Amino acid sequence: MLAVAPGWRISVGDAALEADRLDPGRVPPGPVNGAGRETVLCLPEGRQGWQEVVYARASGEASVESPDARSRTRVGWDESFFRHLWVVTLSGFETVDLALVLEPCTTRPYRLDEAIAESRAATLDAGARRTFWSEVESLDAP
Repeated sequence: MLAVAPGWRISVGDAALEADRLDPGRVPPGPVNGAGRETVLCLPEGRQGWQEVVYARASGEASVESPDARSRTRVGWDESFFRHLWVVTLSGFETVDLALVLEPCTTRPYRLDEAIAESRAATLDAGARRTFWSEVESLDAP
């Protein structure tokens, strides 16, 4: 979870976005296009009392940057294992005023039943090993 401020921009490259059916936030559930895409990739004001969940297909990298470009955080991951990115914006949600979560994941959270039904769920059999990587990098200007 990253501390952010209004106006910070989220970059997910050209990945298609989909707003969650339970917590879509500022846009309707389903595909996010046009101005809706610009909306969910820009941090809002705080104290709005909602959580927004948007999924992006894995691109292997995402970042968030302040409007003056002095603060930037990059998240990278093994897209062969983590096939989705979970972008969660909190604005006045419970005890968090404004925060962002960029979480690489194997399937879209809250939709494990869907992944199982479509044979897309990642499983780990007893004694099996999986190797994957993820990284977080601060690129703040001095």
